[in-house]
Amino acid sequence: MALTTVGTAWCSYQSAAWTRQSNRLLNEFNALERRAGLLCGLSTEVFFVVVSRLFGNRFKLKTS
Repeated sequence: MALTTVGTAWCSYQSAAWTRQSNRLLNEFNALERRAGLLCGLSTEVFFVVVSRLFGNRFKLKTS
């Protein structure tokens, strides 16, 4: 009976530890994904500013 109790406690501890690790990694991933989205949006904006300054009115973005 003692072995069963220790085994159950150990499994519960490991489950909680892996859940914490999973949550930490998921939070890190989400933060990196948000930062990548911001940087991508910024680089796109910078690209269009540079193109519009280089080509002036000759550059038109086609919209459907």
